[in-house]
Formats: sequence, C-alpha cells, structure tokens
Amino acid sequence: MKHNLTEEEIVKYFTTTKAEISFIDSKPLNNRLRLLSYLKYYEHTGRFPATQYSLPKSAVEYLAEQLGTSLATYYDNSFTARTIQRYKKQVREFLNYNKCLDEHMDKLRAWLVSEIFPQHTKFNHIKDLTYKFFREQEIEPPPQNKLESIIISTLNQWEEAIIKNISDSLPNATKGHIDKLLLGDEDGSNFRTLKRAPGDVSLASILGELHKLRIIKSFDINPEIFLGLRNETLKKYRDRIITEPAREVRRHPDDIRYGLFAIFLYI
Repeated sequence: MKHNLTEEEIVKYFTTTKAEISFIDSKPLNNRLRLLSYLKYYEHTGRFPATQYSLPKSAVEYLAEQLGTSLATYYDNSFTARTIQRYKKQVREFLNYNKCLDEHMDKLRAWLVSEIFPQHTKFNHIKDLTYKFFREQEIEPPPQNKLESIIISTLNQWEEAIIKNISDSLPNATKGHIDKLLLGDEDGSNFRTLKRAPGDVSLASILGELHKLRIIKSFDINPEIFLGLRNETLKKYRDRIITEPAREVRRHPDDIRYGLFAIFLYI
C-alpha cells in the first residue's frame, strides 16, 4: 500500500462501518485499533500488513479518531504471536475470506496462463493483478516471496511452451538453415550483421539493409506461427537473444535455439 494517500483515499478505504465497530467492540480496549487496522488493510489489499508500519500513519490516525482511542495503542509491542494469529483468523472469518489451498493455486496458474501472460509483460503489474485476483476470489494470498516464486515458475513454463511451439512449427529445412548460419559463424560476423542497426541513411546503409533482408527471407518463416502473441511479448524474447553472441546461442537446447532465433528473425 502506498503511503502518500490523499485525504479522499483515506476516507474511502479506512472509514469504518457499524458492523466493523461491533466486530471489535468485544475485544480489549487497547487491542481494538490494531485489530481494526488489520481488518481495513486486509479489506483493501487482500492481505495482512507485514509490519505495523505498512499502514500510512495518517490512516492509523484516522482509525484512532473514529474509535476515540489513543494512537499509542497501535504501536504497542506487547501483542503475542498467538494473539495476532487469532485476530487474523477472526478477520478472515468476518470478511468471508479463505486460506489459500492447492486447488486455489492450480486455479491461479491456469488464470495466469490464459488471461495474464498473453496480455502483460511487466512483472510488478502482473503481481498487482494477481493480488486483485485473490481479492475477487476472497482468498488470502500466500506470502509475497512464495507468490512471486509461483508467478515466475509459471511464467517460465509458459514461455518455454511458447518457444517450443514456435520451434515445432518450423520446417526441418529452416532449422537446418539456422544451424548452418550459427554453426558456420565461428567469429559471429553473420549474426552481428543481422543485429547491426542501420545507421545513417546512405547508399551503403540501404544496400546493407537489403542484404540483411535477403538473409532473413531465406529462412522462409511463416508469420502465422506468431499469431496470438503480442509484439511486446515477442520483443522480450528477441531482446533475450539479441544480447548474446553466436557461440552462446549455439549452446541453447534445440527448441530454445530455434524458437528464439525465429522470433529474432520475425521481429
């Protein structure tokens, strides 16, 4: 949660309801502000604050004002781990949230592959969308480090499948042509030629680009094998191979080498 919330955002996200006040009224007076902060933070983000300082101080002050209690009770460090866990359980029950189970993680992976990875490439944005997914499903997400690991592993599997599909769609003659260029390119000059920027417009640069175009067209790659893949996604894979010298590209497993090189040529 960002800490520079506007006054309007604080009112929107941290105004309490009668039901919420009734929920905490039975708790010890000095515990109510902390419990209410858990509830409102969870309601807004779908997860519990990592520390007391995860909430903006202005939001805590607003909650304390509504309760008519001292701000100092929020920063009281006498809470035991057992009390905190009990209060978190009560918040989940109050908001009708469920703990994350294996079946939920399977559903998450399927959703990432079908809805998110084909449309989004920036990791932080994908993570934000994932937290939104959990909120909408009323499921508490796993810890951040575990969630990030799941996103990365699922993304890697999805990328490998895409690249393999592209590789499988290439004619054997095209694969042989790729190997011929890379294996016979001991000094990397041919690969460097394809990667080289055009430079200033001149007769020499135009002839150079025509030469590159002839090389690219000689691979006879059907553009239809890239249908359904966004340019941003393809450019990300292109960037992976464009920074490597020919000797490194040769070391990739066959499917990765053919798939990435085909993407590079297509872009």
